[in-house]
Amino acid sequence: MKRLTEERVSPLSACCAAFRVRSGGVGAARRAIQHAFASPPCQIDARDRSRRRRSGGRALAAVALSLSVLVAGCSSGDDDGDKRDAAKDTPAHLDSDWSVSAALAEVPRSATGDRVFVQTGDLAAAAEAAGVERTDGGDVRDWLLPVTGVGREGKTSQVFVPLADLINPTRVGDDQLKTVLGFDLDAVDSFVEQSAPPSDLVVVAGPDLSPDRLSDDLTDQGGVLTDLGGEDLAIDLKRVKDALSPISQPTRIRAEAGAVALSSTTPAVKAWRGDGETLADDESLAAVASALDDAGVYSAVVTEASSSNDPAAKALGPNVTAEQLEKMKAQIEPSIPPEPYDAVGIGWAIEDGEARVHLAYHFADDDAAASGLEALEQAWGEGTAVQSWRPMSDYVTVVDSATDGAVATITLSMVDQRAPVVVLNFLVQQEPVFVSR
Repeated sequence: MKRLTEERVSPLSACCAAFRVRSGGVGAARRAIQHAFASPPCQIDARDRSRRRRSGGRALAAVALSLSVLVAGCSSGDDDGDKRDAAKDTPAHLDSDWSVSAALAEVPRSATGDRVFVQTGDLAAAAEAAGVERTDGGDVRDWLLPVTGVGREGKTSQVFVPLADLINPTRVGDDQLKTVLGFDLDAVDSFVEQSAPPSDLVVVAGPDLSPDRLSDDLTDQGGVLTDLGGEDLAIDLKRVKDALSPISQPTRIRAEAGAVALSSTTPAVKAWRGDGETLADDESLAAVASALDDAGVYSAVVTEASSSNDPAAKALGPNVTAEQLEKMKAQIEPSIPPEPYDAVGIGWAIEDGEARVHLAYHFADDDAAASGLEALEQAWGEGTAVQSWRPMSDYVTVVDSATDGAVATITLSMVDQRAPVVVLNFLVQQEPVFVSR
């Protein structure tokens, strides 16, 4: 196989070329950041929702899990009273039952590279929250678009799942999942993605998934299956229609009963469900995940915190005057927690028929979380979105806040039925509400 990386094919150029080749092109996902009004979705309480799986005679086999207790090490003179959940049960896998904690347990620490950025969701619960039915054999977009934040009939969707690109039909192609892997998104009940380009890892779970479900066209390479031969991350535009990746890179694949792992790199897939540490072993990330699970979310993003000595400058970037920067510093300084936090999570839920966004910040100890909560309440309630220069109150309303040990939590409602994806955009844009000292 000819490696086009040696001919300096950029990922952007490759992506554009791939979309031109595939069946006339694929429309990019329209993840709505709409400011239209919408009627509230169906009345479902996310805390009490039934995590139903689709019918049809399918049932999950009971799996006996040996739960080990993770006990935090202690030494003389250490103050462990400020540690949250120092001892906890090991989370089950996604194919047992979806949770943010279980999603972290699917991601090997070795697969994260320099950046932890986890996106996960319970597609079955999100579809229920959106009031849409997932049916085998139909157009997957009929239920997928409302679940991923795309409104219908001029109304903004109040449900949002940050779907992994590698399993998103609007990214990889309508039929590419089934053509390449042997199954489509209707067979996936939940997923988790660790994204740190150029490497990624996606794990999908569903009762019908198994090694036998995979396409016979996949080939073995180095102990894992692959859609394309060649080295990790190599690009081969001549085989776009054979590749799952929209930029025609090989996807490495491993399957177990109830789950399939996909990655652009062989080591990540080999490490999946191995003996090494996972992100669930990280105390800070696990504490954030636990807080989101307690809130009853159906999807979430968990990441290590971005930090800066000058959060205002980081958010504004270089294209501002010194006067603008000083003005913004004066506005946001009171809303930056005085002590740093090291992990943050965003979770989406439907409560009493309305969208809720739950935020969790992990600090060094209880006192830091308490002082941080005061600043965060001010930031979300009275602060300014730096990128738009609009008050946060134009987007969200703080409806609840609390601390639990070293974790501070904020619950937001959306103003005027705004799309809940806007909170994720604040994270991606590095708004000061998501930048630690």
